[in-house]
Amino acid sequence: MIQKIKKNNKGFTLVELIVVIAIIGVLAAVLVPQYIQYVEKSRIGVDESYLSEIAHVAELTAASSEAVNGVACTITVVPAGTISVATTTPATAGTTLKAELDRTFGSGSAFKSKTYKAETDGVTITLSTAGKATWTQVAQS
Repeated sequence: MIQKIKKNNKGFTLVELIVVIAIIGVLAAVLVPQYIQYVEKSRIGVDESYLSEIAHVAELTAASSEAVNGVACTITVVPAGTISVATTTPATAGTTLKAELDRTFGSGSAFKSKTYKAETDGVTITLSTAGKATWTQVAQS
């Protein structure tokens, strides 16, 4: 009898491999931009959380400190993360508020998103005489 020769056809053909690589390429082309947007949105969220926390600490300090209570203050946070405080009078209000902010946040905390690093000169947080804090972006000139 003639023996049948078994072919050992294990593995993938070149066409199958090219199709799989093309599918992976299409998926990557669609998903990578979405991932980048997601990361940037989360960085902006972190920055806004950071600013909200600064505003909250300013409100708490105004509520609990005789020196800051009833004084209008302006807090400026630059992209490098430096926090500066300006007040009208008395000067001790600014010193007290700055000391509390430094104690809470330290120095050198930087913004993480491109929005706050590149498109602004910083953020201004205004503390009203009623003790309510609001913040706005400062556009580059």
